[in-house]
Amino acid sequence: MLPLLSRGWETKKFPVEVCTEPHQGEKGVFDSKVPYFCVLFNPKWSEQFMVKYLFPYVCKEGKKLFYGWVDSDGNYCDHKEKAIHGDDEKVVAWKKAPKGFVGFEAP
Repeated sequence: MLPLLSRGWETKKFPVEVCTEPHQGEKGVFDSKVPYFCVLFNPKWSEQFMVKYLFPYVCKEGKKLFYGWVDSDGNYCDHKEKAIHGDDEKVVAWKKAPKGFVGFEAP
């Protein structure tokens, strides 16, 4: 697992292109079934970070586009830019999980 996590992290371009599935019950929200490993960081705890298995999503409000991430249980967290909820903890780096990786299913 360590070699899988050691290189290839993205920090600039949010994966908007995989967020194509209209969310059930929320207008303007588009989910993805493509899993990513994500590094979450909260500046309140500068010595710590967490790696989670998450799925990206976008929220379109008029001409504005916001970014977020969700786990398989439906728990949301913000992206470092264009955040939806205004949480302190944000995803700061992400990497697509390899095909065939045994993880969790999209919510």
